[in-house]
Amino acid sequence: VYVGAINRVYKLSGNLTVLVDHKTGPEEDNKSCYPPLIVQPCTEILTLTNNVNKLLIIDYSENRLLACGSLYQGVCKLLRLDDLFILVEPSHKKEHYLSSVNKTGTMYGVIV
Repeated sequence: VYVGAINRVYKLSGNLTVLVDHKTGPEEDNKSCYPPLIVQPCTEILTLTNNVNKLLIIDYSENRLLACGSLYQGVCKLLRLDDLFILVEPSHKKEHYLSSVNKTGTMYGVIV
């Protein structure tokens, strides 16, 4: 079982014991900045911002988890299913922008 929370993604056992805990925030961000900040610096004032993990999609064929949150205008990361190790950091590719900065908006997704 995988659970997205504020600033964390958890991998749980069948009896809901935490097996792995992956920190996703808070991080310095500004909604006016073009994400991700690790690729392109921003001249706006950055503030420590929580990451609301809004979308988790399991890709069993590639042994990875797509995790999308509210930081950096909704960019996503790819995490390895076993240990939630980061496989791919966000970049400027348009397919990495799947989520939303709106913390209360709903999300859905599929892997085709």
